[in-house]
Amino acid sequence: MNKSTYDSYMNPAKTGDETEDSTEAKPETTKPSEGSSKGSSGSSSGDKGNGSNNGGNNGGGEQAPSKNLTAPGEYTLGDVTGNVTISSKDVTLKNTKINGNLKILESVENGDVTLDNVNVTGTTEIYGGGPNSIHAVNSVLATVIVDKADGSIRLVLEGGSDVQQIEIRSGAIVQNVSTGQVGSIDIAESVPHNASVALSGNFDSVMVHAEQISVEFGDNSTIGNLEVFEQALNTVFKINNGAVVNRAILNAIVQFSGGGALHSALVNVEGIDFSQLNQSPTIEADPTVTSVVYSPEAAEFSAIDSTRQIVLTGNAGSAFKDITSFATWEVEDSSIAVVNSGKIQAKGNGTTVVQAQYGDFEINVPVTVAVYNEGAAYPTLEGIQVTNGSAKLEFTEGLDTSELTVDDFVVHAYLNGAEQQLNNLQYRNGEFTFEPVNRYGATLYITVESDVNKTHFAGSQSGTIKLTGFGGHIKDVAGEAVANLQISFRKGLDNKTGEIVGSVTTDTYGNYQIYLPPGIYTGELGGGDTKYIKTYLIGVSAVNVENRNENQTAIEIPTQDETRIVLTWGKDPADLDSHLVGPAGDNSVFHTFFADKQYYNNDELMVDLDLDDVTSYGPETTTIRQLLPGTYTFYVHHFSGVSTIKSSGAKIEVFHGAVASPSASFTVEEGSGNERYWVVFKMIVADNGTVTFESVDTFTDINPLNSLQSSVDHSEEEL
Repeated sequence: MNKSTYDSYMNPAKTGDETEDSTEAKPETTKPSEGSSKGSSGSSSGDKGNGSNNGGNNGGGEQAPSKNLTAPGEYTLGDVTGNVTISSKDVTLKNTKINGNLKILESVENGDVTLDNVNVTGTTEIYGGGPNSIHAVNSVLATVIVDKADGSIRLVLEGGSDVQQIEIRSGAIVQNVSTGQVGSIDIAESVPHNASVALSGNFDSVMVHAEQISVEFGDNSTIGNLEVFEQALNTVFKINNGAVVNRAILNAIVQFSGGGALHSALVNVEGIDFSQLNQSPTIEADPTVTSVVYSPEAAEFSAIDSTRQIVLTGNAGSAFKDITSFATWEVEDSSIAVVNSGKIQAKGNGTTVVQAQYGDFEINVPVTVAVYNEGAAYPTLEGIQVTNGSAKLEFTEGLDTSELTVDDFVVHAYLNGAEQQLNNLQYRNGEFTFEPVNRYGATLYITVESDVNKTHFAGSQSGTIKLTGFGGHIKDVAGEAVANLQISFRKGLDNKTGEIVGSVTTDTYGNYQIYLPPGIYTGELGGGDTKYIKTYLIGVSAVNVENRNENQTAIEIPTQDETRIVLTWGKDPADLDSHLVGPAGDNSVFHTFFADKQYYNNDELMVDLDLDDVTSYGPETTTIRQLLPGTYTFYVHHFSGVSTIKSSGAKIEVFHGAVASPSASFTVEEGSGNERYWVVFKMIVADNGTVTFESVDTFTDINPLNSLQSSVDHSEEEL
């Protein structure tokens, strides 16, 4: 693509009511996966900021013109058939019925709009407005969509306003002080990671689909029913002082905190954290469970601190449900044993009973602790580490594990409450191995104990693993598989420090598979003594589906003569683009980007965009093969997706020469504003080859290429 063609679609001529917010489009031949076309959905701009609207067709008949309120003031439109748009701040719309849709556009920016006695029969879409922002007073609104790119918006419902439903697609504050009826609040999956949604007032129903966000219920608010869907992994809920959530249905691992109250919860996944609430909720039993079974029915221990898992299973129609972690467990005499989620630990000789309560169901498990060879230094089994395919054992000192055989052990495994046969079970030097169990989403329990005669040791240990995880493929920038590369995972989104909870090495074909409990993980690859720059990937371990495409590109350390620019960012927006403009050697400039990836000078490759990522996170890499004297400017373009550059967590690292650590690094500072370009830095190459970096850090809606080309043209004129 030549530059004139690029300019024509990057800066299209304005027609009709088009504004500067019109969506830019990339040719479908360049990124067919985008399905790109001007105004396509998925762009943060699209027609949301476009003042053009050719009226609504209200169920047939003649199409009526739209009403576009473009200046501050008070308006009364009466009975309107068609659509209305508000494109200016400080607008009050009064005493109006809209038989169509209402749009409050991005061009309102951080200004205020008031709807006073307004009835909208269609959809009210809110794309602009600030922290004081949109007020609906004594109004009747059918469906309201809140979608401001940077999330700095507040919707206030006042007087006797009625709203059937509100869909939140971005960060937002919704305050209900109305005496009218407010229907369900739906926090959509499209809300960007780390965005904040605050709800204040009374709401009958709140449904949450968004992943890794913060949801806050304001002081003295009341939420009737909170439903958290499977997609809402790692979302954090804060219930402020005096606020009450009457009931929650929880289908994803989330966290609760605050001084308010959550009265009851139907918990359908393991690992939900209630510990930061003043009082844990009452855990409801699954109403589909009609009976329970458990195994083993009694527990005997031959060593102090031995453990044994009791597995509790609910019969839910034609299916069996592992309810072990959802039951309430107690022990009659804690001096003899303690219990946690069905795992009993021996504490002293004697007998007691462990009880479990699940809804109306109760079980009683007799427990006997009789220490073998008490007082003697007899070896015991004191620990176990279970993975899907192995159980590593730990013994007290004095036992040669190489002398043990499989006949010295008794091994029990349970899956979904039923005893599970472990295929190809073998023992060697303190470790059992077996064929991995292919039952995604289930919990595998394994108990290992000494043989009945305690021939070589005493005691027992139980371990569990949730059969959840993810996998993917690691390639290099040329698309070739990267074999034998270790990936180390930490719990949490973008967590690059702290405890490593799991590691895996790619196979011959560059593939990996790891089992980890449900959650979001950050994988670290490269660095150290490898030939790759340290980079990261995000993996999601879900309960209901196995993610097999958590892929990443390993980026090699540049050679001594190369300079490599690496762009990474978060989940949102989906597609940020790398642009590099620099000296072409003929008093002009080159420009590399997604549609013109390579720059040649005298048939020699000088610069290329090695990798263009369109599906979040990056990396995108631009490599300068040979430096020429002059100024190189790097900028980022928000091409598509929700959120903004300023909320993307974008980071640019520059590796000048054969270095494993960046020579320069630039990270976007979070803030409001949804500009589409970020001019990041300049790299200045002196005639003697000395390289210096200069931060620019400016944001604009005007394509920076224009000014960069213009500066070269002006310098030529001066010459």
